[in-house]
Amino acid sequence: MERCGGIAVVHLDGSFAACTEELLGRPCAGPGAPHAEEVSCEALTGPGGCEHCEVVYQAESLLAGNSWRSHVAAAEEVPPPSWLPPGA
Repeated sequence: MERCGGIAVVHLDGSFAACTEELLGRPCAGPGAPHAEEVSCEALTGPGGCEHCEVVYQAESLLAGNSWRSHVAAAEEVPPPSWLPPGA
């Protein structure tokens, strides 16, 4: 199998995003080929910088039970501050 000298950039779900060789206009051996190195999109773009990875992160959060409903339920269990008028 042909090897690529570039760095493979991968999404949080492990799917191939790009290769530095392609980004520089040079040929890449392909997403399935071994690359010299591998980095995550987040390492290059920062947290939330990749739209694909952000969707994956949100889906994983929902599956883990970190949905807005759990935040609302947790907020309902917290008593209101003492300075807040009753019934507000």
